[in-house]
Amino acid sequence: MMRRAIRIGFTLLALMLAPGSTPAGEPTFSTEATVPIQPDWPADAAREIAGAEATQKVLNQVASHLEGLPALQSMKASTADLPALAAALSSVDIRYPRESPAAVAMATIDEKARPLHARIADRLSDTALIEKFSANLARRQEMLSRLAETRGHNPSPGLIRALQAVALEFAALGMLKDDSDPHTDTILSILDRAVELDPEYPGVRITRGVVLTRLGIVEKAVSDLTRAIEINPNDPRAYINRGIVYRQTGQYEKAVEDCTHAIRLKPGDPRPYNNRANVFSETGNDERAVEDYTRALACDPGDGHIYYNRANAFTRLGRYDDAISDFTRAVERNPSDARCFRNRAILYGKIGRYDQAVNDFDRAVVLDPFHPATYYNRGVAHFQLGKRKKAIDDYSEAIRLNPGYADAYVNRGGTYGALGEYDKAVADLNRAIEIDPQDPRAYLNRALAHHELNKFEEALSDYTQAARLAPDSPLAYINRGLIYMQLGKMELACRDAKKACELGACENLRQIQKKGYCR
Repeated sequence: MMRRAIRIGFTLLALMLAPGSTPAGEPTFSTEATVPIQPDWPADAAREIAGAEATQKVLNQVASHLEGLPALQSMKASTADLPALAAALSSVDIRYPRESPAAVAMATIDEKARPLHARIADRLSDTALIEKFSANLARRQEMLSRLAETRGHNPSPGLIRALQAVALEFAALGMLKDDSDPHTDTILSILDRAVELDPEYPGVRITRGVVLTRLGIVEKAVSDLTRAIEINPNDPRAYINRGIVYRQTGQYEKAVEDCTHAIRLKPGDPRPYNNRANVFSETGNDERAVEDYTRALACDPGDGHIYYNRANAFTRLGRYDDAISDFTRAVERNPSDARCFRNRAILYGKIGRYDQAVNDFDRAVVLDPFHPATYYNRGVAHFQLGKRKKAIDDYSEAIRLNPGYADAYVNRGGTYGALGEYDKAVADLNRAIEIDPQDPRAYLNRALAHHELNKFEEALSDYTQAARLAPDSPLAYINRGLIYMQLGKMELACRDAKKACELGACENLRQIQKKGYCR
């Protein structure tokens, strides 16, 4: 029997990527525009006006407190943003304050609940929420000013309804402050009533459109946002949000049109550039995506999410150094985002810097310990560093978190094979094939294990299946040819060696020919 030629060893899967009227103006509150409520006015009108003025007064006080805070000095917060920021920060219901305005104001900026600078940074980073509160407060100010002009005359029911709608939207925005809020249906009911009271207020239609989008009610969302544009075609928020819906529903041309329109209305806003770039990325045009992400970063160089998006586009373009640089900027701005560490680690692995890959996977595990792909990918890096026991531990954790993770079984089986534990390898690869019977690497690795166990018939069957599933890969032909050589079936061995050479792997054929075969 001839000596065995070069065998292609156990094959592991590679690292895998773990797979946004013109703005509402400046609501400057003034205690001089007090509405002169008359004794003969309807009680509900008097109550709405009093509640609106109380809200105005409290937010004015909170804004005054915020203006003097050192925590605000290093952040992008104009004086015009302060009332909306005060509303976004409020942790109590201030529509009808039960306590004095001063007490409510102090409760709002109480640092005991959470460091104030962190709360401010969170809210300021949510541009959309600040805009919604700003539009809401501007609308309230407009209604109060118009009521003040009545000079004691009985107020128009339309103005009172508009004030009620503003109050309802304000309450809904308070509930929308946290994405994790479980009461989206309740919020929608509040906004439905607000739209009934004031159907010509575009701001509440935009807010409801956003909530409808979250709920997946996209046709009604588009209807609301389109109506908002009809009422005020100069508000970029409606175009931004409708563009998001169009993108989510695969209407990419319409999405690009809306993003482009929003850019014309507000060229300094990074969101429409980022959103348009997302459309380009999803439609396979990463070069244009990079251009738009770069424009977005020119508008806001501090947005880590945009760096993250551009890094992914660079990755798809094969520009790994640029991608790593952007993931690093994203990490600096969002150090608690596990995705940034995961994806940077994957790129380190792709360029052979496995130690750095492991370091980043370690940080990702701390931030998100329940993500199976992180363990899987760290296992790949450990294997490449020769730390096979650690690789098995990581693949095992990935499988524990996701028992149907076929790739993890393939790699753990391959690692067992590399350690000489062939029975364990076969067991894992059997499970991988049960989960995904179309993966050629599972058959190839199982064939290798059978080969080492001298189970030639089983190995031949698996190599044949691997060749059928991956006809352009030489690996199965190389190794099947070796078994034919061992069995003395030189005609079949030569056929496989020549096929492997056609596919770019000729070394085995040359070695066989040196022995006088396969001429």
